[in-house]
Amino acid sequence: MKLKGRVVNKGNIEGEAIVLEKPFSFTGDFDPSSGTLIIKDHPLFGQNIANKVLIIPTGTGAVNAAIGVYRAYKKGNAPIGIICRKADPITVECAMTINIPLMDCFDKDPIEMIKSGNRIKILGEEGVVIIE
Repeated sequence: MKLKGRVVNKGNIEGEAIVLEKPFSFTGDFDPSSGTLIIKDHPLFGQNIANKVLIIPTGTGAVNAAIGVYRAYKKGNAPIGIICRKADPITVECAMTINIPLMDCFDKDPIEMIKSGNRIKILGEEGVVIIE
């Protein structure tokens, strides 16, 4: 299955998806030293986002989010790409800080179309996401 969307930060990657149905914050929803989700009362609590494609509706958080994601990146605990319904400025800054692909504004809702564990290809040069 293919999704077409807007490229916010270019790049081509392939990896496993982890889907969060609520807005995500790099400042309080994960531990940068381990890549583990620390969102209390969330079904994916304890899951790891390291080296995965993060699928979120949008982002939240503070201006220091880029520092947290950069720390995670240096330790090998950051996502390799981000797909969202609508990119917010903080998530854009985070993706650009660690230079990972970020896409949004898809022809179909990525939260509904992608499931955690799906293999995803982001073809950032083409504005396409392939769900395998």
